[in-house]
Formats: sequence, structure tokens, C-alpha cells
Amino acid sequence: MLRIWPLVPIERFAVWLGGVEPIGWTVNLISLLWVWLIFIGCAFAISDKDHVVFDVFVQAMPPRLRLILGAVVSVIVVSAMVYAFLPTWDAVFGSRLMELKKIQTLRVPLTGDKIPNKWLFAPFIVMMLALIARYTFSAISLVRQVKYADSLDEQQTR
Repeated sequence: MLRIWPLVPIERFAVWLGGVEPIGWTVNLISLLWVWLIFIGCAFAISDKDHVVFDVFVQAMPPRLRLILGAVVSVIVVSAMVYAFLPTWDAVFGSRLMELKKIQTLRVPLTGDKIPNKWLFAPFIVMMLALIARYTFSAISLVRQVKYADSLDEQQTR
């Protein structure tokens, strides 16, 4: 009997685990992690060199014009993110998501409690903030480099 006694918690855990829905919670977890990984990865992990770009026209431009175009595009991205930030914040954290579209409710697998949809879409807010910061610094850096573009032009023609 003493040899079996340590196995009692395992049996209790197995009985409790039998009440957990085996497929539903894994789908919810994968959905939640997928959204978080995509947005956080886009915001922090991917460098500019890893993006697929079609820069035939940009590479054909002189260096000074290329820097100016990069700065203008950075300002446009920052402007778009800043313009969309407050409405996006309101949609995510103002509980307007359910009004916008009927979304399946995610549940915590162990307790069955509902996970608020704002936590599913919160990484989009993080991504927006990261893109605002990243492209602000990019625009500042490119504007600083514009004044040195003339010397780059001279070096390339030699």
C-alpha cells in the first residue's frame, strides 16, 4: 500500500485532466500565440534587410534622392501609424471588437474562463508603437545622412 500511495496525485490529476476539452483549448492557444508572434515578430525581430523589396527604381536613383525618398516614406509610415493609433486603441481596449465583427470567444483551458478579445489584438498596439519608434529614428537618421550624400555622390563617380 505504501508503494502505491505516491501515485495518488497522478491519478487525481488524470481524472481532472479528463474534464479538459482536448482540441478546443489547443486551437485557442495556437490562435492567440500566432497573432502575438506575427505582430511582435514584425515589430521587433525582422530587420530591413529581411523584407522582400522591389527596389529597382530606388537603386537607380542617386544616393541623395534615395535618402530623401527613404525619409519621406518613413515620415508617411509614422504619420499613418500615429493617425490610426487612437481609433485602433479604442477598438481594441474599448471593447468595440465584438461590435465590429462576431469573433469566437477564447477560453482558458483549465478554468474555462473567457479570455477578453483585447488580449488577442493587444500585440497590434505594441507593433504600432514599435513601428512609430523605429521609423521615427529611421527618418531622423536619413535626414542627417542627406547632408553627407553629396560626398557619397562624388566618391561613386570617381
